[in-house]
Amino acid sequence: MPGDGDEDEGEDEATLDADGAHTHLHRRLQGRQFRGSANQLAIGSALAQEIWDEGFRGADVRIAVFDSGFPESHPHFFENVVERSNWTNEKQLNDDIGHGTYVAGVIASSSEACPGVAPDAKIYTFRTFTSQQMSYTSWFLDAFNYALFLQVDVLNLSIGGPDFLDQPFADKVHEVVAAGIVVVSAIGNDGPVFGTLNNPGDMFNVLGVGAHTLDRRVAAFQSRGMTGGERGPYQYGRPKPDILAPGQNILGPLPRGTGCRAMSGTSVASPVVAGVVALIKNAADWAARNSTRVEGTRRGLGVGFFNPGSVKQVLLDTADRVVYSEAEAKAGQQAALWSSDVSKRYNDVYVQGGGILNVPRAFFYMRDEYTPRVSAFPAAVDVRDCPMAGPNVCSGLPKVLPQWLNSATAHNGKGTMLPPQLPLVLNFTIINPVSLASKVLRVRWVPFTAPLPQNKGGEPWHPRPDAALRVRVSHAPVLYPYGGTLGVAVELLDQTEGLYLAGGKLHAQIGDLYDKSLQSDLVVPIVLRVGQGRPRRDEVSLDATGAEVTDTRRVFWDLFHSIPYPPSYSPRDDLRLDDFLDWHGDHPHTNYRGAWEKLQVYAVSMGKQVGIELVTTDIGCAYLPRGSTYLLVDPEDGFFPEEVQLLRQHVLQNSGNLVVFADWFSGTLADELPFFDDNTRVTWYPVVDGGANVPALNRLLGEFGFAFGQKSYTRESVDEGAGLDFGFGFGNALVKAPRGSRVLKMPMRLHERLPGQSRLRGGQVEERLVYAVYEDRDRYPQMGRVVVFGDSSCIDVDSKDKKNYCWGIWEHAMKSTYGRGLSRGSFEKLVGKMVDGADEIEARLEYLKEDFVENPKVDTKPEGPRDLQEWVNGKRVTRVWGHNFGDTCSVFDDSFYDVQGERM
Repeated sequence: MPGDGDEDEGEDEATLDADGAHTHLHRRLQGRQFRGSANQLAIGSALAQEIWDEGFRGADVRIAVFDSGFPESHPHFFENVVERSNWTNEKQLNDDIGHGTYVAGVIASSSEACPGVAPDAKIYTFRTFTSQQMSYTSWFLDAFNYALFLQVDVLNLSIGGPDFLDQPFADKVHEVVAAGIVVVSAIGNDGPVFGTLNNPGDMFNVLGVGAHTLDRRVAAFQSRGMTGGERGPYQYGRPKPDILAPGQNILGPLPRGTGCRAMSGTSVASPVVAGVVALIKNAADWAARNSTRVEGTRRGLGVGFFNPGSVKQVLLDTADRVVYSEAEAKAGQQAALWSSDVSKRYNDVYVQGGGILNVPRAFFYMRDEYTPRVSAFPAAVDVRDCPMAGPNVCSGLPKVLPQWLNSATAHNGKGTMLPPQLPLVLNFTIINPVSLASKVLRVRWVPFTAPLPQNKGGEPWHPRPDAALRVRVSHAPVLYPYGGTLGVAVELLDQTEGLYLAGGKLHAQIGDLYDKSLQSDLVVPIVLRVGQGRPRRDEVSLDATGAEVTDTRRVFWDLFHSIPYPPSYSPRDDLRLDDFLDWHGDHPHTNYRGAWEKLQVYAVSMGKQVGIELVTTDIGCAYLPRGSTYLLVDPEDGFFPEEVQLLRQHVLQNSGNLVVFADWFSGTLADELPFFDDNTRVTWYPVVDGGANVPALNRLLGEFGFAFGQKSYTRESVDEGAGLDFGFGFGNALVKAPRGSRVLKMPMRLHERLPGQSRLRGGQVEERLVYAVYEDRDRYPQMGRVVVFGDSSCIDVDSKDKKNYCWGIWEHAMKSTYGRGLSRGSFEKLVGKMVDGADEIEARLEYLKEDFVENPKVDTKPEGPRDLQEWVNGKRVTRVWGHNFGDTCSVFDDSFYDVQGERM
């Protein structure tokens, strides 16, 4: 039973500080104290007055609020706070923070000044956070069990954390959803950086709630997708959040007294949705009593009008998309939408989810029209709906009208982004309000053959009937509860030249696990922009002098050698940030999204045709075409010896390019980074002694004469340096470079963590080599270029300071490889401010050699297949996937299977 606690009436009012320090793995309350504005919203009357006028106010709906507690009495609430319970180690029930009281008020306050959305709902408060905002998984598990006992209808979690692999917690959430309880959870306040979704809002069967502003734009503070649970060697994350609700300057009750206060955050938006779900249950109950549209199909399990699947389906079906005006889109295309300020960019499905909550439409749709069915989110993936469809589908610059889709000569008459040649993986959420547990019986692919209309008028698009698409799918054996996830991989098999549209409809037959007569059809349209099939080794041809005669480039961005959290603890790339846990994914569509977008801008500005491939296999499976660029950004894992030799051959004999953005490495600093996690009751150690695995990188770069050191630096000044936009976050310096390379030397401040100190200290200023470009056509006539830089945090949009961004260096590095065919003179114009560092480097090596010490344990590979446990930087690290070199050349794991194709 819940703890009764002792009432503590003499406490001073506390306000929530969402930006306060937290232990690395703990869940956090997702609210922000608002400091005053004339624009404040009384949420209940603003959203629900029309529904109240119909006589529906959330009566008889039981809502559990897991939060910081609730006072013994409050003037904003009458008899609708049914029970308070305490699950913490503090013997009290009160809310010293005020967060729980505010959240409960947004749901069900009866105040005329700040009414809740469902003022007649029954509220059950669960105190799961202490007065210091601490909580534990075990407390939540006990509280979940009591919520199950109470048979609540809705459970609000204005909380979140990064650990989506907290399996006991996730399993209990599944159990709660399986009981028919609609779980509503804040998606997080870690925006505008991508890859920052919080758990459990990122789970497929939880309503993950984002926030929009009063002018119906996505709030800058809101976390953004993709989900991390599906991201890996063979998958791509699902879109989240599910829905946006008002989350800026929303009025709710003060912890004590009759007044109201305004707060902002996704923890504000979450109880808004919880209150709306209560109204939707009123509508569903009315329809069940007065309509024969749908009868319960699972007697005894209660699957019928109202369940977690039907609620999500109704909200998505009735949501309003966030759309910029044509003027905003045109202006943003030239400036803000492609700036480093990601909060100003077009809001795709990984930002806005299904769109903005439309309360009246959702209520009356449930009451008067809705019939449960199986559906997918997103309902379709269509390149004609770019950039809404997301970054993995929409390569290229955003356009108000998508004229660029059918032309390789769009934009400036020369440059364009080519579609990927490696298989494209899409992930969907299957929503099944018809069955608690179901399975996929059959999947078939029906290609389009008839002309497809444009999304904004104009001539129809004509799909290529000869486009040979190979479609594979992956899903769990059982979809439970009320749905699951579906992975779809599409690969172009033919060698047809040119760019065109191709696609079809994926038909999935979903059957109830127990009732064989209960089956539904799921149809997901997919339209992609495709081009030449699998890359050829001779894609780039050379003339007699070795210069290129084509403007086509491929950039292969390596994801395989990044080790994510969870399950592993990789240190953050910028140790000046408060939280040392690097949990944003290190992915070009998450924290490196700005860098990924700029790659496209550079290509188009240079008049090149560039394709960017995301490599989720070892290098041997990437099948690098001649003249292509291999990009390594902040790798934490080691390299197979075969990978090292393949890259050496690619650069020296295949006119290939290698670009490396490394990061800090320091055993001294890493020794300060282990921490004890109260939840798991173990000490976590970093899997590598730095932001990147520098010893492994040195083994690779040693083939070309480069080496990084074992110290960490920041930029001493923020001037323009060598004529480049040269920021430097927190990184490394070169201690070795080959003769003939062009290097950039800068004053850098050494950083080290002093014994007994808790803050990072800056030390002496030293002249260091941080950037180098190398090619030697005299020795290797077919050699490409090697470009090396000592920092990757400066292209991470999660950087501590925008002054640290190094977009000039990023542009210089990529244009150096895009411009592989430039004359020597043109190349010198690009790097003219750099110096020939050969003599200086040779002279400095004598006293710099102590900076770099080989670690014989580093990058040691076990014989035979990789175990789930392997050595990385001399430490044991758990990997999600394990394989031999070359085992992943199919690009898919065993969960994928081919779909039967049909023509209609």
